[in-house]
Amino acid sequence: MVSLAISKPQTAWNFFTTGFQSSWLDDGASLTWYLAFRAGLLAGGNPAPPQQHPQQPPQPPTPPPPPVIQQWEVNRSYNVGDIVSFQGHTYQCTTANLAESTWTPTASPSARKEIS
Repeated sequence: MVSLAISKPQTAWNFFTTGFQSSWLDDGASLTWYLAFRAGLLAGGNPAPPQQHPQQPPQPPTPPPPPVIQQWEVNRSYNVGDIVSFQGHTYQCTTANLAESTWTPTASPSARKEIS
């Protein structure tokens, strides 16, 4: 039992303090001796703090998916922040609007800004 007390202090402490029977003692050892021995190894009977396992650093949040870039279309309503593609360029709406054939992204810089 002494070897268990050295290798697994908390298990030995639990063994001697929960349901122990004096008939289990051997070679003149006493329950008091085992408890005193365990208490010394456990810093006064308090269980050893749990072993700390190295923690993985927190993972950065997953970035949001890229915005869906739709082709600019006439007679379509656009909201502020909508992103559209027109003639190989990408634009973001700066004002809500209804697209008109004469009010294309290139002809209406007040409604959209080119972002690429």
